[in-house]
Amino acid sequence: MVEAPLTGTGEFRGDIALPSAGLWFVYTELRSEGRVAEAWVPVDFADRGVRSERRSLYLPAGAEPAATGQYLAGAALLLVGAALVAWAARVVRRASYYGD
Repeated sequence: MVEAPLTGTGEFRGDIALPSAGLWFVYTELRSEGRVAEAWVPVDFADRGVRSERRSLYLPAGAEPAATGQYLAGAALLLVGAALVAWAARVVRRASYYGD
């Protein structure tokens, strides 16, 4: 793991030293004001000097606590799924009973 101090508002800067030649995918975890964002940045060892890269950032899974509505929606989907499985089992059982 390589760590580099990052500073900036809307822009992050840092320096890293790659351990060997080749193409590296550098995982970046950016923290600002208690929030976390992630990105993967491709870096070629042959590219020496300053490099500028614009990347889309994403929030890691589980970074934000789930709202009550998300739990209720999940429970409703689980119940619908269970009802569909029970209905399908009943249809199959009825079809085999009648010899279809």
